[in-house]
Amino acid sequence: MLFVFVLMQNIVSAQQSHNIKVLAHFNHNTFHSSCWGYETGGREYAIYGWFEGTSIVDITDENDIRDVVFLPGRYSGWREMKVYKNYLYIVSEADSSGIQIVDLTRLPNTVDLVNTYSFDGFRRAHTISQNGRYLYINGGNYREGGIVVLDAGADPERPVKLSEWEADYVHDCRVVNDTIWACNPLTGKVSVIDAVDKNNLFTITTWVNGQYPVPHNCALTDDHKYLYVCDENFNNPGRLKIWNISDKRDIIYANEWKINGSTESVHNIEIFGNYAFLSYYGEGAIVLDITDPVYPVEIASLKTTACWQVYCFPSGKIIASDIYDGLYVLKTLDPISVHNNRAIAEGFSLSQNYPNPFNPATKIKFSIPQSESAHRVVSTSLIVYDALGREVQILLDKQLQPGTYEADWDAAAYPSGVYYYRLQVLRSDYSKDVFTETRKMVLIK
Repeated sequence: MLFVFVLMQNIVSAQQSHNIKVLAHFNHNTFHSSCWGYETGGREYAIYGWFEGTSIVDITDENDIRDVVFLPGRYSGWREMKVYKNYLYIVSEADSSGIQIVDLTRLPNTVDLVNTYSFDGFRRAHTISQNGRYLYINGGNYREGGIVVLDAGADPERPVKLSEWEADYVHDCRVVNDTIWACNPLTGKVSVIDAVDKNNLFTITTWVNGQYPVPHNCALTDDHKYLYVCDENFNNPGRLKIWNISDKRDIIYANEWKINGSTESVHNIEIFGNYAFLSYYGEGAIVLDITDPVYPVEIASLKTTACWQVYCFPSGKIIASDIYDGLYVLKTLDPISVHNNRAIAEGFSLSQNYPNPFNPATKIKFSIPQSESAHRVVSTSLIVYDALGREVQILLDKQLQPGTYEADWDAAAYPSGVYYYRLQVLRSDYSKDVFTETRKMVLIK
C-alpha cells in the first residue's frame, strides 16, 4: 500500500535555489531521514527513509517520477540504507529493528523483505556503510557503539558477523581499499583503521578534527589524497574540514569550507567524480566543484529546512532528503554528468564517442593538457549539432582544469540520424581558441 504524499513535479521550487531545478518533491508530513540510489536495467531509483518505513521512487523519466514501493519499518526518525548487488540493507535507531534485508529484483513493481537480521546483543544501529561484500554497522547499541563488520558475500540474505572495532563510538565511516575512516564525534577525533584482515581490525592513527570538532561523516576524493570531514556542531557552526591523507600516518590539515555568514552546521557529504554533495542543516543541498580539492567552489544549491543526505546518479540526477521537507529530485541547470579521472593529459584530444552507432546513450571523452597555453582554468564547451548544423544540446559549458573528462549524452528524445559534437576550448582570457575539433556520430533507433 502506498501512503499519501505531497508531490510537486516539474515545478521550480519557490525556495531559494542556484543553478538547480526541482524535478519532483515528496513529503509525508512527518520526520524523514536518509536517502540512497540504486540503478538496474537502465532504471534509476531513489530510496529514502521516513518515520514509518522506507519508500522507493522511480526517477528514470523526468516527466514521470513516481513512488512505486513502500516498505514498512519500526517507527523511527533515523533510518539509513545501503545497497549491495540487488539487496537493500536498512538500519534504524528503533529498538529491536535489526537490519532489514530487501531483495530488489522485482522492481519496479514490488520488493521482497527476505530477512530482518540480528545477532546476539545487537538491536539497532545509527548508520550503515558498505564496501564490496562487506557491511559496516556503526553507532548502534552493541557494546561501545563502534563498528561491526558483516560479510554478505556468500549469502547476502544472511550476513556473517566477522569482527568489531570498539575503541571509540563511531557515528559513521567510509571504507576504501581496506581502510576504514571512522568519525568519532564524542571525542572529536577521526580514526584510521586497517581492515585488510576483516577478522582483525586495528587502529593505524587518530587525530582531532581541527577546531570545534564533532566529526559526523566523511568522504575521500577519487585519488584518495584528501579526506573531507563534516563537523556536526550546533554551538559553533560545523564546517567541512579538508585533510591531506597521502600519508596515513601523517595527516595534514589542508583547508576548510563553509557557507559565509551561515550559522548552520554541515551534516553529510558524498563525493562523485569531481563533485562533492553536501547536506547542510538550514541551508539545504549544496554541490561543490572539487577539481581543486583544497579550494572547493560552490556551483549549485537548493535551500531546504534541514537537509540530511544528498546522492547523485551518473545521469546527473540528484536526490536530497530533508528531515521536515521530505525527498527532492533535482537536476543542475548546467550538466554535471561529467566525470574527471584527473589523469594528466599529454595534449588536447576529442575521442570518438562510444558506442557508435548508439541507442540511446553514448559517452564522449576529451582531454585538456597542462601546458603553457592552458595552465589555468579554461572555458570549455561541448555541443551536439544535427546534420543541418543546428544546435541540439549543450553537454558542457563551463571552466575546467586540465585533465581527462567523460560526458554522457542521452538521445532518447531525439530521432535517428547523423549528429556532430564539437569541443571548443578558449584561453583563460576568452580571447582566442586554444583547441576546436568536431566529430560525427550516428544514432540508430
